[in-house]
Amino acid sequence: MQRDNFSLVTANLLPEIADWQRFANEQPSGTAVMVMPSPASPLQCVYGAIAAVLRERGKVVKFYAATE
Repeated sequence: MQRDNFSLVTANLLPEIADWQRFANEQPSGTAVMVMPSPASPLQCVYGAIAAVLRERGKVVKFYAATE
């Protein structure tokens, strides 16, 4: 497991966390993969705020919908 890369998923996606983490580990070093249940999720604002902080700390942030 690469410690630089991680995936952030909502609770309903926890059964798939291993798949998303494997996907995150395949990304360039320093990447955060953020997975929302859908592109129109009400969590969009929360994820946006987290992404802003991560970017300030040098992370590359990639958003995905769980349907992808």
